[in-house]
Amino acid sequence: MAVATDPSDPRISCIVFSKDRPLQLDATLASLDLNVGDLGLARISVLYAASTPFFAAQYRILGLDHPSVEFHRERDFKPDLVELVAASQFVLFVVDDTIFVADALLSAGTSILESDSSCVGFSYRLGRNTTYCYSMDKPQRLPAFESAGQGIVTFDWPGTDYDFGYPIEVSSSLYRTADLLPLLESLPYRNPNTLEDVLAARAGDFRARRPHLACYEQSVALSVPANLVQAAWVNRTSARPELSPASLAGEFSRGRRLDVAHYRGHVARAAHEELPFVFMQRADIPAISVVIPCYNQAELLADAVESVVAQTFTDWEVLIVDDGSPDRTGEVAEELAARHFGLRIQVVRQANAGLAGARNAGIERSRGAYVLPLDADDRIAPTMLERTFRLLEEQPGIAIAYTDLQRFGDDERVVRVREFNPTVLPEVNHFSYCSLYRREVWEAVGGYNPNMVHGYEDWDFWVGAMEHGYRARRIPEPLVEYRVRSGTMYAHALAHDSELRRQMSRNHPAVYRWDRRLRRWPFVKAMALKTRIGMALAARRRRKT
Repeated sequence: MAVATDPSDPRISCIVFSKDRPLQLDATLASLDLNVGDLGLARISVLYAASTPFFAAQYRILGLDHPSVEFHRERDFKPDLVELVAASQFVLFVVDDTIFVADALLSAGTSILESDSSCVGFSYRLGRNTTYCYSMDKPQRLPAFESAGQGIVTFDWPGTDYDFGYPIEVSSSLYRTADLLPLLESLPYRNPNTLEDVLAARAGDFRARRPHLACYEQSVALSVPANLVQAAWVNRTSARPELSPASLAGEFSRGRRLDVAHYRGHVARAAHEELPFVFMQRADIPAISVVIPCYNQAELLADAVESVVAQTFTDWEVLIVDDGSPDRTGEVAEELAARHFGLRIQVVRQANAGLAGARNAGIERSRGAYVLPLDADDRIAPTMLERTFRLLEEQPGIAIAYTDLQRFGDDERVVRVREFNPTVLPEVNHFSYCSLYRREVWEAVGGYNPNMVHGYEDWDFWVGAMEHGYRARRIPEPLVEYRVRSGTMYAHALAHDSELRRQMSRNHPAVYRWDRRLRRWPFVKAMALKTRIGMALAARRRRKT
């Protein structure tokens, strides 16, 4: 549908603002792609804020789903925005609760702004049909429209009612960059809401020289005010709890998305209108992502993959990461994917980055709400995914599900691991690398640390998870099958034990500082760690509410 263009030289910057609303943002982007015939004329950038790792993880998944869109996490809103806008001739502002519902062209807006210097902008949310102002809960009089041809009208915006008298807004309107950039550079604002407020206050600057606003005769976009994600203003929205950002994020995690085709052809009576949310299930979004790095273990890789294929729980994907292996890893991985054609198995190839880097590369490309790392020389029992998934689904306060181990190869023993104890974890790693965890854990910790060159990267990761207040729970069944043989990475790590422990101490100074000070007083140490973990848990609960 989109017209191809050179993204390095765009005429239009389409800036989509989003905070904690990945499901609604997906609908915005999908509706743009469905309805805007020349979307390729624009460079589309999402400038987003995520208040928790849970939301940040979902934005990462959206980046995979919309590869032609640039995702930029806010660092400092104002300079971030100025940088994105400055390079183009026109800027289209869109907010993540906006849905396009009818055929539209960006060139319709740019053409009239180029040909009519009296027009301040082009609104995609206004038209002869928008006779009601949702935010004021009042009817609004239509202005005197003048036809500009091809289904486009213009009107004098000064002195008009409500939405028609609000010419500079950020939900779905196109402007000349030259008009707005000086204001964007000079005015004080810190988010899209304060941006719109300061821009609206300066609308009078354009009253004399640009007194007209253009739009389609019938609006092609509207905002769906389902929830609030900011505290600056108490805007009118739906009060339905099932449409809260947290509830919709739960739907997103389960692979559900808004069916934007359902809204196509809707004729709104306002620029903002509450609509029922109609969901569809994305068949390509798995619940669990199993990430299998492989380096020089091509002969063992099939065992690991086949153990996933044999799972009683089937809503999974497998990402095999060929970590620059000099053996046949890449070929074997491709053969396994072809053998199980129709299952979600993909192969990632990269230059050698080590185990931590390979795991991170796989997780970055994965889509599941839950992640299970699995080494290429190990296996999982048939009920591993079913049992760990059920635990995490039923216990939302638990972030990591781990199990006992069944050794095989040179040793056939069952290893009964201890119950999760955050006061012991910094000194003794008591659960396996192969544990199922919520994607947000990886996002919060920042992934596996590549500075753990000789091993213990999983232990270091679990300590990081503990620092962020995440809790684990044991399933007392040997569901991880751990291969014991000579020359493993674990044996290599043991040979560098002291060095690795020092690196972990540097990676987590707040944890290990207490260890050093209180090593001679175990009870005091335990209480101090318990207090610190409790504070982290309380902070995490506050972030989620």
